Amino acid sequence: LDSETLKDIMWWRKFLPHYNGESLMWLYCDTIPDETLATDASLHACGGVLGKSYYRFLFPAWMHDKLIYHKEVMAVVVALHVWGHALKGKTVLIQCDNEATVQILNAGRTRDGFAQQCLREILYCCALIECQIKGVHIPGVNNRLPDCLSRWYGPNANHYKQLFRAETEGK
Repeated sequence: LDSETLKDIMWWRKFLPHYNGESLMWLYCDTIPDETLATDASLHACGGVLGKSYYRFLFPAWMHDKLIYHKEVMAVVVALHVWGHALKGKTVLIQCDNEATVQILNAGRTRDGFAQQCLREILYCCALIECQIKGVHIPGVNNRLPDCLSRWYGPNANHYKQLFRAETEGK
């Protein structure tokens, strides 16, 4: 068996003790989602928004050399860890301005090793909380809040902090 197959087997070994015997993973149906979350990543950090909640996460040093779509997929991993409890049993639309990330989410597979590792974690989170996800691409100009959060720690951070506060003030 190759290393990727072994990693898939390890995923199942990790998940099976938590399996409730009734449902595993649903195929996403094109109904109105219960929740919509949006994520974004920059060179230094990622951020996400779910309703009035948000997160921002500064990438550790080992992530600095990763490709941007790796960071975008990692933003989804972080979002599911942050909001998993709130997404239990729901259909979730994930808005992202990175087309490669959307394709990975919707296909449920990728040939890229790091992205596949992130996808395994996404699917593990979804299996545990029994939620359905679907990625949708949105233009970067329409992904303003997560974009500001992802730039919170980088160059021009004050500018993005002010934009975020102006967008969320009174909401």
